Amino acid sequence: MRTPLCSVVALLALLLAAPAWAGKINAGEIVVGRGANGATLGMTRAEVVGALGTPLDENLNGVMSYQPSSSAAEGIFDVYRTDKTGPVRMFIISFPNNGKWTLDDGNKIFRRGAIQRLYDTYGDRVHKRTDVEDGSKNLFIRGRFHGRRVRTEFLVDRYSKTKGKVLDVFILYFD
Repeated sequence: MRTPLCSVVALLALLLAAPAWAGKINAGEIVVGRGANGATLGMTRAEVVGALGTPLDENLNGVMSYQPSSSAAEGIFDVYRTDKTGPVRMFIISFPNNGKWTLDDGNKIFRRGAIQRLYDTYGDRVHKRTDVEDGSKNLFIRGRFHGRRVRTEFLVDRYSKTKGKVLDVFILYFD
């Protein structure tokens, strides 16, 4: 039995197009207290896939990864849901050597000077927290989204506004 040529061409087009829609996310816009690249806290899995495409990996706990697990040194873009069927509860974004990620105000968050720009934009809404267990340094901004408390945390290598660097960004429901 022969397959019509147009069916083969259509199938090849779908296979070639799939990696563009299902793949790594290396850059984008982070919205403090909301989410990244059009995906937000509280979204369903289907809504996340509609905004970001199909994840490269997904585990049974509902974590959707848009970077290969083997490239953690290159970057992390993970969307955490409450469980396999639950809504988004947290984002983790880490691209310490990538200046392509910005906050919605244009702040290139993984570049030097980003901490000063955070203070310039958010002023006294920026708070410091040092983890008592491991000594890690975090800046955070509190807010509300969908009637719930939200925190956007910035893991930094030091608190210096001019010499410090943001290493990771966490956006999470905090209640």
